[in-house]
Amino acid sequence: MRYLLCLLLSLAFVTTSGAQSFFDGFGVKGGLNIATIHGGSSAFNADLTPKTYFHLGVYKDFWLDLDWNIRAELLYSSKGAQNRLLLTPGASDDEVHYRANYLSVPILAQFARGNFKFGAGPQVGYLLNEKLIVNGESSDGVLYDNNFDVGIVGNITYTLLMIDVDLRYVYGLTSFTDQVTGPEGGPSLNNGVLQLGLGLRIF
Repeated sequence: MRYLLCLLLSLAFVTTSGAQSFFDGFGVKGGLNIATIHGGSSAFNADLTPKTYFHLGVYKDFWLDLDWNIRAELLYSSKGAQNRLLLTPGASDDEVHYRANYLSVPILAQFARGNFKFGAGPQVGYLLNEKLIVNGESSDGVLYDNNFDVGIVGNITYTLLMIDVDLRYVYGLTSFTDQVTGPEGGPSLNNGVLQLGLGLRIF
């Protein structure tokens, strides 16, 4: 998995198959994450709801021709969800927020038609840290024990001059923990994120 992340980073920011075209560009982007967790048991999912976080990073476009381009991004992105769990016997349910901060590298093949681009591709994320917030009190989390998060991305982008408005969904393919699934299998817990982002091309 570590080699796959290194390969994606290399493809994203070091090599291209030919000379850059006039349309190739570099920019910054950021926006909202509506994050949730899919999979798991019915008891875990009973009060599970999405939680709003954010993403921030840079992107690079490599145009193959007038219709197709490869977009590589490097993002700081927060994932997780919120839940209501009975952590203390005899007490009322606690409000629990799971927050996992990743360094994510999506690589998208995009087809351009007019001002729109339609894309899809893989994403690999590396877990930077995790927070567990119970009734507003933050502590280091212990749920996310898989450092790598692999997913697939589908997106629609609208471009006006130097500005991109991007809507995408990131579907996690790998379970981020063995604590619920167990080493012998069971319902997995995977990340899922709906992202709304705004990008600004710098050059």
